[in-house]
Amino acid sequence: MKSLKAHVQLQAIIYQIQPETANEYLELNIARNTGLISSEEYTETIWMITAAAAETEQLWINHQLFSQLVTTLVNEYYLSFIISD
Repeated sequence: MKSLKAHVQLQAIIYQIQPETANEYLELNIARNTGLISSEEYTETIWMITAAAAETEQLWINHQLFSQLVTTLVNEYYLSFIISD
C-alpha cells in the first residue's frame, strides 16, 4: 500500500494536484473498491472535489485525468492481490 500511495503522490505532482486532494482521490477509490461507498457516491464526491479544486479549464482536465489514473492504479493494486491468491 505504501508503494501505491507513493505512486499517487508522485503522479499528483505531474498533474498539479495538491497532496491532500490526491489522498482524497485515493481514499475514495479504496472505499469504492471495498464497498464502503457506492459508485454513485464515489462519482458525486469526485465531481465535488474537482469542482472545488479546479480553478481553470486545464486544472479541470488535469483532475479528470488524475482521477482516472488513480482508479486504474487502485484497480491494478487490488487485481494483483486477487491474482496472487
